[in-house]
Amino acid sequence: MITVTSVEAQTRFGELIDRSQREPVAITRRGRTVAYVVSEHEMRLVSGQAAKPPAGAKVSDLLAMPGGEDVDFEIPDERSELRRSREAATQWYARYRQQVAAQPVEATPKLTEADVNRLVHELR
Repeated sequence: MITVTSVEAQTRFGELIDRSQREPVAITRRGRTVAYVVSEHEMRLVSGQAAKPPAGAKVSDLLAMPGGEDVDFEIPDERSELRRSREAATQWYARYRQQVAAQPVEATPKLTEADVNRLVHELR
């Protein structure tokens, strides 16, 4: 939400109305918020007058009904699907780490200085 002073709102009223179609605008006077400019759609949502689609209704039916232009459609958000995938991966990794931690640690053989030198020369 953007904030503008009352003087700026008076001088740029057309821009203020255009901006309110995208997001609510707070108007301040002497540093305090005194009003908000919101779109008609936002006002209907806030006042509870927005049409709610019946379960299982088709888009064409909803648009044909009176006030159909104000129907809110919930479009699946790709980010929510990504969040679910990330959460599933995180849970899988946590289970994997628990399994690894539960397995007994095998004793590793102690390497001597000669063993380390031999391995280094083999890798060169």
